[in-house]
Amino acid sequence: MSALSDLYQVVRQRCPGVIDFMMLDALVDAYREFCHQSEFLIESQDLVHPAVNKPLPITATKEHTILKIESVKTKDSRGREKELYQDSDYDFDGGSITFNKPHDNARVSVVVKPSRVFDYLRVNDYLVENFGEAIAAGAASRLRLQVNEKWFNPDLSAMYQRDFIEGYRDAYRLRREQFNTFHNKTRKRQFY
Repeated sequence: MSALSDLYQVVRQRCPGVIDFMMLDALVDAYREFCHQSEFLIESQDLVHPAVNKPLPITATKEHTILKIESVKTKDSRGREKELYQDSDYDFDGGSITFNKPHDNARVSVVVKPSRVFDYLRVNDYLVENFGEAIAAGAASRLRLQVNEKWFNPDLSAMYQRDFIEGYRDAYRLRREQFNTFHNKTRKRQFY
């Protein structure tokens, strides 16, 4: 696991003179927003013989909250994976899922984000390594908007905010493409 404090130097390059505890607060806020906007963090739960018309609790790991259900899958009689759909196959009220039809097993995947109080010393390695610059830009954008501080600069804040938005959009796109199994094959064409 990585720590948000690993990004101090990157934030300090964008916002020199900032105090460590202020930088950490900005990094925590930027990381939470990055996770929320990118919908990058996914957790799965397996349900064995879920009861019909009985709410079953769906919980996130410690220090995380559920944003939405990403997918609910089960296997059909031939053993092939089958996608279930909200409202017709199940209902979700934010904390529990209720199946409308009987199933042997179900795998529920949910999008999560860190709760307000989380361990900033244990954050997602992949996000820090691959999108650390964007997360640091989000923190610097927040810090540059602090009035009456020597680092106040709304123009730089806007620039860093654009980098932050571009970063979480890239993360969102990356996650969507990695779960997409359909790819069009390119056709060779002969031009005369």
